[in-house]
Amino acid sequence: MISSLYSGILGMKTHQTRMDVIGNNISNVNTNGYKASRANFQDVMYQTVKQGSLKTNPAQRGIGTTLASINTYMTPGALQPTGRTLDLGISGSGFFKVVDGDIEYYTREGVFYLTRSGDIVNSSGYTLVGETWNKAKKEVSVTDPDAVIIAKATGGTYAVNNKNITIESIGDGTKLNGYTIEFDTSTDLSTVNSTDKIITVGIQTASDQEDIKKAINDAIDLEPSLNGVDVNFNVTGTLDNAELATLELNISTSRASGTANEGDPSKEVTITTAGDGTKLDGYTIEFTTSGDSKVNTNTKTIIVNISGVSDTDGFKAAINNVISGVQSLQNMKIANISYNGTDIETDLAGQSMTISTPKKSIQLQGVLADGTKVAAPVEIDLSSSEALTLDQVINQINVYQEKSGVMAYKYTDDNDITRLALTTVYNGYDEKYESDTALEIVCNGFETTSGDPDLNASVTISGYNPGAALSIINIPVADLTIQSDGIISGTDNNNVPIMFAGGADAAKISLFTFNNQDGLERYQNNLFKESASSGPGVGGVAGSNGYGTIESGYLEMSNVELTDEFSNMITTQRGYQANSRIITVSDTMLEELLNLKR
Repeated sequence: MISSLYSGILGMKTHQTRMDVIGNNISNVNTNGYKASRANFQDVMYQTVKQGSLKTNPAQRGIGTTLASINTYMTPGALQPTGRTLDLGISGSGFFKVVDGDIEYYTREGVFYLTRSGDIVNSSGYTLVGETWNKAKKEVSVTDPDAVIIAKATGGTYAVNNKNITIESIGDGTKLNGYTIEFDTSTDLSTVNSTDKIITVGIQTASDQEDIKKAINDAIDLEPSLNGVDVNFNVTGTLDNAELATLELNISTSRASGTANEGDPSKEVTITTAGDGTKLDGYTIEFTTSGDSKVNTNTKTIIVNISGVSDTDGFKAAINNVISGVQSLQNMKIANISYNGTDIETDLAGQSMTISTPKKSIQLQGVLADGTKVAAPVEIDLSSSEALTLDQVINQINVYQEKSGVMAYKYTDDNDITRLALTTVYNGYDEKYESDTALEIVCNGFETTSGDPDLNASVTISGYNPGAALSIINIPVADLTIQSDGIISGTDNNNVPIMFAGGADAAKISLFTFNNQDGLERYQNNLFKESASSGPGVGGVAGSNGYGTIESGYLEMSNVELTDEFSNMITTQRGYQANSRIITVSDTMLEELLNLKR
């Protein structure tokens, strides 16, 4: 009799626990990422009243019920669109990991925020965990964003009496573009005519190459607009001042030019264009002493009659007269002629030269957005008659990024230095690119006017960190995107790609699964902790085998089914009432027993 009382008590207690579980489920019906629970009962133990035999069954009396387990339903909830980038829903299996110092938690709730220090945190302030690494990237500092990628201004190499002379600018030497250097052996006094862009260098007492170079640079310093410009002056062989006095060099970055009688120093002539002369690129000039001078724009041929021409001025005038007579070649002209011979008419009759602009290009071979490496280098033409600005270079490179797999951008570092960066379009991580080259850069015909002029590179991915607390260092963020595989990309207010703690320039949110996810230990604030039952979390890439995808702009709703909960609540209530009746009836029976003594 007493036993039935305790059976009723146990039944009421277990049903009360079940009601607690149901009530918790219903109260969290609108909690993002909440997982419903279920209370399971089991009988306790039995008292054997009679042992079983070959012909009879055992007689056993139970003494009530107890709580067997409280299971968690880990089935995914429906995804609700929010439109907010840092609202993240998991479509499929997996958990986000967040950390509070060294303590790790797991959650399906995807409400994250960006703190003022750049940390990506959940509602409890715990930091989201992912992977970070350094993309294959090449950077150079840029001292002059207005003239960044360009061949140094040069007058080229000139053959004079079997001696080669080369003048090449350094530093900010692109500013010399269009200037002509003339030498005067009658004085050591140098002058600059900034209107006609003529630098006259006095070399009366100059005795060697270094003296001449110093005289040129001293003359350049006379012009304030050329501050910071220096030149290199190299001579193969010996050359006296008298020979220099006959030489005139036009300093040009990439002017169209051509040479006739090349290889014959005694007759060699080189012409260099000016103004819009780069448009003459591809034209061939033919010299004749019979017939009319004319231009064929279809075949890009210029025929110049040099009959009676006796000096370089007349030679230049003869060519320019032909060009100026053609409407499509207006404003084009020959700026300079270098000639080593003595009889133009005899030396050049029947000769020809092709006008061409020195080509400047960059070959890029990177990795496309889908992780595929570009099969062959893509050559991008950076030729220009003027210096290319940093923005022009970046725009030109980015036009081809879907073919080359390489993108370019600029930013200002902590030392207020402008930097040019080239990196792969691919933002992801692939282990093979730690050993295989992911970015290859080959420069042709130019260098950058920067502290680190060498853009040539062969780079791999590096610095992989699979358990990084995600934090963006260049905030505020202007644009942020999270892909279904968890890759985070975006730009700051200066249009610079976002960077992450530790100097990494790429990051991805990790997902974690468990051998027994039902064995996770519940914690407060929608968090779970590892337990001996669940086993350790196994990190993986969202969207890969066994892991769900990450949906930015969505939140996972609770998986509580109210119809089930209300049905369970009714049966729980009835069970509780029935167990209370056990106590009432047992009490009545005990009362009848006690009344027997009356």
